[in-house]
Amino acid sequence: STSLQPMQQLKALERIAAIVYVSTAAPGLLRRLKQLAMSGTPGARLLTVFTDEPYARTSLLIAGEPSAVAAATVSVALLAAAELDQREHVATHPCIGVVDHISLSPVDGDDLAPAAAAALDVGASLAHTVPVYLYGAAHPAGRTLATTRRLTPYFKAAAGWTAAPELPADFAPAEPSARTGACCVGATPLVLNYNLRATPCLYFLLYPSR
Repeated sequence: STSLQPMQQLKALERIAAIVYVSTAAPGLLRRLKQLAMSGTPGARLLTVFTDEPYARTSLLIAGEPSAVAAATVSVALLAAAELDQREHVATHPCIGVVDHISLSPVDGDDLAPAAAAALDVGASLAHTVPVYLYGAAHPAGRTLATTRRLTPYFKAAAGWTAAPELPADFAPAEPSARTGACCVGATPLVLNYNLRATPCLYFLLYPSR
């Protein structure tokens, strides 16, 4: 979720953006993550934070210079990985890790190269903490996020996560842990999601089978 003002800020920066999805809605940890994203790295700015409490999932949108965005993203991801336990995560939204997904994108234009390079930096920096699966322009074959997720336990129960043998991680610690799970990291055109509250149509209430 976002608003017009942060989007105008994004365009003004003309750099890259990272959306970091962490598997928590805990207010105390989110305050620390936001403070770290706002003040931890010169050249990167935290633009929006959206928490979906029923899903125990939060997204942080960071924008700025590619190297600064990568550094801020890694800082946020490492803090979340240190504080959260995937085995205790209870929510209906699918995920494979405490830092479930990191997407890097160009803010304006279609040149994915800077975002892809930043995604590789992020993946390599997280390699000692969580297994990382690359996708999009960061993956040598351009593997999509959907394909990557289908090859992991993303759509299965997250508790007791172990690496899927059919999909070796692109970066991984020597001993992957079920506590942290894994993370998808990729580079794609910028996508911003919106949550909209819809009022049920009277027609479908009267004719639920149609």
